[in-house]
Amino acid sequence: MVALGVLVAILGSGCSGPATSTRPNPGPPSPGRQANAGSVSLGGANLVSYADSDFETGTGDWAPVANATLTTDTRDAFLHRTSLKDVLQTTGASSFQLSRNWRIAVTAGGQYRVGAYFDVRAASGRSVTFGVRAHDSAGRSLGWTYSRPVQLAGATGWQYASDVIRMPAAAAYIAGALKITLSGGRAGEAVRMDEVQFSPYRAAMLIGADAGRSGAAANWTAAKDTLGPLQVDKVFYSRALPPAFSASACADLPKNVMCLVAYKTPNANVASFVSSIPAGRAVVMIFYHEPEGNFPSGADYVAQFEAQSTLIRRAAGDAPNVFVADDASTTQYLPGRAGADCSYIPSRAYTDFYLADHYQPRPNGQDLPNGQHGDDWTTWLNCVRPTHKPIGLAEYGLGACGADGNATRTQSLLADNSYLKDLPAVIGAPVLTWNYWWVNNSSGNQCADWRFTATVTSAWRSIQAGR
Repeated sequence: MVALGVLVAILGSGCSGPATSTRPNPGPPSPGRQANAGSVSLGGANLVSYADSDFETGTGDWAPVANATLTTDTRDAFLHRTSLKDVLQTTGASSFQLSRNWRIAVTAGGQYRVGAYFDVRAASGRSVTFGVRAHDSAGRSLGWTYSRPVQLAGATGWQYASDVIRMPAAAAYIAGALKITLSGGRAGEAVRMDEVQFSPYRAAMLIGADAGRSGAAANWTAAKDTLGPLQVDKVFYSRALPPAFSASACADLPKNVMCLVAYKTPNANVASFVSSIPAGRAVVMIFYHEPEGNFPSGADYVAQFEAQSTLIRRAAGDAPNVFVADDASTTQYLPGRAGADCSYIPSRAYTDFYLADHYQPRPNGQDLPNGQHGDDWTTWLNCVRPTHKPIGLAEYGLGACGADGNATRTQSLLADNSYLKDLPAVIGAPVLTWNYWWVNNSSGNQCADWRFTATVTSAWRSIQAGR
């Protein structure tokens, strides 16, 4: 439907400061300022513009470097309808780069994830290498910094490739220099690229929290004031959606916050709500979050989800700021439970993202697959992994009954931070969201107080900062 790339530019400041449009000129950008051609994507976390990451309006500012002929392909794309198509002129490596308008401020010595989806008909033995050219504060070029060669899988079809690049110690900004080099091509071969990503290296592209069950703006603000900058909020409608976006809790949030909208009554107000979402607001629509076991069968849920997805997409038209996501409950993926056979997973054609809600009342200090309910997480992840669609945590909570209280919570947070940072290379997909459920649900269950303070808060703030 819509592109992964657009979300963070709509969200403006994200984790890296406000994005603005400007043409490059000699010397560094103004302090605290970053620039892109058109809107940036994925709410400020993806620093490549929508036009240059999703290609719905053409080849953007991409230009051939060597052995490349660039056009677009309107018949084959990972998301939306169009991808960038490179036809090799001769056998060997092919390279092309983003130039002219692409200009962003970067952190000296900072780490950034660079990646994209590729469709190579014969990928065996092929690799892709990413490069950026940074400048210092005086405008002097610091030369090219390259990723490691990332091997492409032999299977045909779309696949995600990414790596982490560390900026030079004197880096201040990048201007007109993001390069893609594909190895081992044959003359006349076509390679397609879609959903280009350049973002700060964090556990998730967008990090958020909720401090109340409704998702109201006041609750989100309470979480932000304690936990630090947040880019995501989840809003719940146990029945029908409001008739218009302006009547929703999302409308009260800052414009640079991505809103996850979960609703349960199908059809009612869906078209009017979606069609009224302002162009500058990034919204992810979720029909019936945690559906497992609440429908007669997985097939029944999937049929209803796909009908809602079709309705949402029809109402949104080609709006690049409206997304559709499935949102699972990982506790239902234990053997013998409703989701364990993957029957509740909708087809990738009907969803942009696969999200999950995961809780550990008794954390043990280990990462997601090895922590409490780790088998649940692993089973769900294996269900969605073959789609290569972006994944995320729409709700995540660590309870109060770990062996050493807040110390165990801190250990679990930091372990999951490391795990999620490395996950894209393992599953072949980006991690979009990590949204903490900062709510006290301990009435009748003391372990379900998901709120934390003191040293745990410091750990969460360090995660926000990408450390």
